[in-house]
Amino acid sequence: MARIESMSFSQFLNYSCEASKLKDVLISHLKRHKVVYRVVGVTIIIFASGIIDPTLYASGTGIDAGGLKIYHKLVNLGKWVIVIKGGWDTIQNTIKGDFDHAKKSFLQYLIIYIILLALPWSLDQIDSVFKSI
Repeated sequence: MARIESMSFSQFLNYSCEASKLKDVLISHLKRHKVVYRVVGVTIIIFASGIIDPTLYASGTGIDAGGLKIYHKLVNLGKWVIVIKGGWDTIQNTIKGDFDHAKKSFLQYLIIYIILLALPWSLDQIDSVFKSI
């Protein structure tokens, strides 16, 4: 469970006035939550760059067809993120001589990609079960 620290507003103002402590707090926060910030940043870049076509929502084929097109574009992007990041981590672990961690890292990225591909199929299977009821 995450450690939660609370303080009053006046303590916060006094604490945040010290620039070196504030810098250390910000850096430690960014290091703890860097994955979240990376995901948010990539998502903003995807939507701002226009990779996702807004006309998908206006098509007469329904939201499932448009959503599936968006999903395939995101999975394709995710595949290359996984290839680059997974390859980098695996190579770094191999260079360090930690072959067990390199194998675990490779398998973790492989499982993540399998889950990404299996998600729509599994949800369609659940839909088909409940449609027959």
